[in-house]
Amino acid sequence: TAYQGSIGVGTLNATGSGGGAYVYAGYSILDDNGSGVTNINANGGTIYLNSTFGAGPYSGIGISMDTGGTPGAIYASVGSGSTNGGISIRHSGNAPASVQLTDNSTNPYENFVEFRASGDINLTGSHSFTSYGGDIWIEAAGNLTAGGATFAGKPSEIGLYAGNTLNVNQSLSVSNMGGAYYPFIGLVAGSTINVNGSLYSAGEIGMVAGITPDKLDKLDTVDGPADLASFLIST
Repeated sequence: TAYQGSIGVGTLNATGSGGGAYVYAGYSILDDNGSGVTNINANGGTIYLNSTFGAGPYSGIGISMDTGGTPGAIYASVGSGSTNGGISIRHSGNAPASVQLTDNSTNPYENFVEFRASGDINLTGSHSFTSYGGDIWIEAAGNLTAGGATFAGKPSEIGLYAGNTLNVNQSLSVSNMGGAYYPFIGLVAGSTINVNGSLYSAGEIGMVAGITPDKLDKLDTVDGPADLASFLIST
């Protein structure tokens, strides 16, 4: 716990039965052991990350963390007193049964939530993602199924990306014309996209199936169908 500062996390192993980890900081909670190296391993317990005031000076993001093991849940939040936030969680393996990421910061250009898993992601009613003005980005290296998750706040963009098959079995909606970006829903898969729910965007909707893994890894540069078309041609 660092009530007035930021925390850099090296490696925390809570691998005993029911093991989890709780990290509280006044400002940023940051990956401090290198990109792609797990910061927190859990075994059935909860990984809870809370930043009261969001991104600290020179940090650039509120919460950035690599997680692993088999946590029962991952919860991360940036407080409403924050100006700049941003939450990025990268999980090794299949996504936990419950994931809740909430960015309450006030600057829409630095308000976003991202969740990536190196395995499959099955989104249910126990998964929620909240952004005020920014984007919500969910990416699975394997299959991704959205079947009841909550996408809350006022996101400008919702992006769902699967290395294999993407199943959208719920409604998705973006209508925030005052956010950081033009309203956009992006659905991308390495194999097949199946949409069995309604999609509504006050701006644009883009879908691409059959994309190669190297392009999938770079898709966070895309902010609309025009960008998507240009990206696919140029890369």
